[in-house]
Amino acid sequence: MDYYNHYKLSPNFGFLPHKDPLKKFRTKEMFPLEEIAKNFKENIKAVRFKQEISNLKEINVEILEDNDELELAHLYYSVFAHGYIWETGTSRGYLPENLVKPWLKICKKLNRLPILTYNSIVMHNWQRIDINKGINLDNISTLIQFNDLIDESWFFLLSVELELIGLPIVNLGVELIENNYQIKDSRHPSFLNILAETTDKITKCLIRMYEQCNPEKFYTYLRPFLTSFTDVEFRGAEENIIRSYHGGSAAQSSLIQLIDAILKIDHKGSHPGKYLKKMRDYMPVEHRYFLEEIEKKSPVSNWLADDKVVTAYNNCIEKTTAFRQAHLEMVAKYIVGQKAKVGPGQTGTGGTNPMIFLKSLKKDTSDKRR
Repeated sequence: MDYYNHYKLSPNFGFLPHKDPLKKFRTKEMFPLEEIAKNFKENIKAVRFKQEISNLKEINVEILEDNDELELAHLYYSVFAHGYIWETGTSRGYLPENLVKPWLKICKKLNRLPILTYNSIVMHNWQRIDINKGINLDNISTLIQFNDLIDESWFFLLSVELELIGLPIVNLGVELIENNYQIKDSRHPSFLNILAETTDKITKCLIRMYEQCNPEKFYTYLRPFLTSFTDVEFRGAEENIIRSYHGGSAAQSSLIQLIDAILKIDHKGSHPGKYLKKMRDYMPVEHRYFLEEIEKKSPVSNWLADDKVVTAYNNCIEKTTAFRQAHLEMVAKYIVGQKAKVGPGQTGTGGTNPMIFLKSLKKDTSDKRR
């Protein structure tokens, strides 16, 4: 069985799409979305995006069957919806029919929720500058963003690089499933060493956020657009017209949750643990199933009879704890510190208190040391 295909994973790109996201629609009926996307940042800045959307005819998205086009459409409709809601800085409280109806149809086809998720704004929001070169920060740009700021593009694109760096961990997960979780004893130390080394690289990548994403600019200009929907009226929806959804969050990254799943780091007894599980609803369903499979059957905690394996396991725990600490410090600077300077907004974009959430995750992780 091809488990990569089964779980919509890539042996070369991990949780990222197996080929570069589509940059332009092939179906002409979708071209109006591209026209709106071209002037999106300018219209948002001038607070005239609502007017622009009022001129958009409802698009018949039923004709879309190609997954690449559906992903691009989901990205655009999600970004447009958040732009519409948060354009003035406070929730507009509703979305118009010409956005709602096609967006909900696309969501149904993709089995996704109608909200801007990490999967859309990060995983499917990049393009290569030179198609003959690799996927790295020097050779990718965003397809769409809310502001004309390098701080915003850096925030999204650094996450793309982070996901690519995490590829070996995805391959470890597939290795477990392919071998029915029966990994030779001699393989245990090297398996865990790969996990620890890759987690360390992920942390180093995360810390690069400071290079070109200014905390004040992030907090003031980008973060508001990623905020949750609370009691938003979806006009034209057949049911559940008033809806609430969590906004985009790093907790929706399947990669970071995969590390916990492999190492059997359990967050079950806490509110943060319930929140992490909830965030899986915002992932592609195949990635969610992959996490659930690994979480349920990972044998790593049964490998710890040998001192070498215990040492390697503890190294994994230390590297994962270091990642949690780096994330905690980043949130303190980008959110909590800015809140004190700029104004309210203590909750994270996903709707949680970020400091309490991350401190709990860090403790759960460090407590697993043997």
